[in-house]
Amino acid sequence: MLPAMMIMHWTSELNSGCSRLPSEHVLNQQCALFTDTCSMCTH
Repeated sequence: MLPAMMIMHWTSELNSGCSRLPSEHVLNQQCALFTDTCSMCTH
């Protein structure tokens, strides 16, 4: 298992990435793997 803090950091990075690049499909998929609250990634 990955450390919770590491996942939190990655989730934060991915969420900010989704804000900047909503059309980046790979980033959206990675974001969805780490959090189900990043609605801008899944829609």
